[in-house]
Amino acid sequence: KDADSQSFRALDDKQNNFVASDYALDKHYLYCNGKIVEGATADNLREIHINNNTYLLNDTQVIYDGRVMRGANPGNFGGFEGVSSWTYSVNAGQYLVFSQGFPLPAVDRGTFTPLNNSIAKDKQHIFKGQDQILPGADVATFELLNDNDFGKDKYHVYYLATKLPFAINDADPDSFKILQRGYVKDKNHVYVVHLYESVEKLEKADAASFEATQYDDITKSEARDARHYYYGDKVVGDR
Repeated sequence: KDADSQSFRALDDKQNNFVASDYALDKHYLYCNGKIVEGATADNLREIHINNNTYLLNDTQVIYDGRVMRGANPGNFGGFEGVSSWTYSVNAGQYLVFSQGFPLPAVDRGTFTPLNNSIAKDKQHIFKGQDQILPGADVATFELLNDNDFGKDKYHVYYLATKLPFAINDADPDSFKILQRGYVKDKNHVYVVHLYESVEKLEKADAASFEATQYDDITKSEARDARHYYYGDKVVGDR
């Protein structure tokens, strides 16, 4: 709507080394997926790719996913090796880190480390995207487990797949194991993961003998221990 048809063109222009097919411009505006990119300057645009993500740069701005990245300096904008969602820039002496184009609170430049595409830490904080999480965690020993939905420090195990990650009650970080079919356990307890919601203790389970199995049509179960068969968080039979 209101685009200038005479000057309108898509930026999917291989002759000029653009492959950003979501973008277009006319003499007034830059557009992304048919919407005006608010505040964007369309002069001297160039395109860069960082870990498979596409960014548009002009003389003063970095543009990602249809928005101008607040504070990003195109002169020193860059990414971190091996992760696609984290980028950084220095502007007026301030070191800025971005997650999916959104700025984080102040981070420590010397210690900031992405752990995967959504979790990162510095010497004082743990971040999930642009948000600080787990304020009580021991940052120095915090690490992700082989299933990135979980992390641990020397005191606790954490479930990270919810909007507000949390410590799992009574879970022992030294013996914690991730099983199949939504079960986890440590030396004392078995837990059932309700995906993206909660991690609940399976009160009747024997941790030492508990194992996740393939679904068994005879017992209608997907896990067992020395005493019972289980399906999800329910006991479905005795052994």
